[in-house]
Amino acid sequence: MMALGAITLIALILPGQGALTDWWRDSIAPWFETGRWLLPFLLLGGGWYVAGGPGRAPGSGWGMTIAGLGIAYIAALGAFEVLKIELFDTERGGGRIGRFLAGTLQPLLTGPGTFVLLAAIAGLGLMLAFNLQLRDLIAPFTGAARWVGSTTADSMRRANEARPQKPAPPPASRAAKAAAAAAAKPPVAVPMATADEIAIAVGRIARRKRAAALLHRKMHERVDHRDRLVVGDMLLRLRRGKERKREVWRCGHWGAFHKN
Repeated sequence: MMALGAITLIALILPGQGALTDWWRDSIAPWFETGRWLLPFLLLGGGWYVAGGPGRAPGSGWGMTIAGLGIAYIAALGAFEVLKIELFDTERGGGRIGRFLAGTLQPLLTGPGTFVLLAAIAGLGLMLAFNLQLRDLIAPFTGAARWVGSTTADSMRRANEARPQKPAPPPASRAAKAAAAAAAKPPVAVPMATADEIAIAVGRIARRKRAAALLHRKMHERVDHRDRLVVGDMLLRLRRGKERKREVWRCGHWGAFHKN
């Protein structure tokens, strides 16, 4: 596997230098197109893993590692084909393998849906190949996002500190605050009465006073008349009582009835 990876790399780097390498390059290029540049490194890495790396240990599961890398590589070819990137006026894609995956899934899932699905399959292949969990797989991306956010926040903070600060205004007194608040209030329009309206109002007040005086006089006249009747009746009764007492006393004093 390592030898096949080395031959593929030489064929890609040195085109036209050998008939065998040119035949090999022309054989693999239609299947992978732009993705062929990643193929030799996958072959070299897989060969080292099996021959001299952790795959030498019994029960290492090197077959799962190779299968996971293959799944990730094929899914990446399909996702690259969906993007349809053009570099140097040449369309870059995933070759026949990528076109097959894109042509099969795009009518069912649309372009964005196909890209998301193939990217997820590529991530799953890497998790199988290196026995990783999801948080281990996305840790580099989250770390990079955290670093970008902290760097941006620090830059903004330093920029704010470098700006000249405006001097703080002196504290205003309570009277100045009250005057400013009163000046800020909108003026209130006060309606002004005309001369005719004032004359009508004065006439109404005079009529009310005359009516009140007349009512007061009538009430006093009624009370005085009733008081005179009551007082006269009381005086008449008192006078009669004195006369009766006098007649009785005279009767008792002379021993005989005496009438004035």
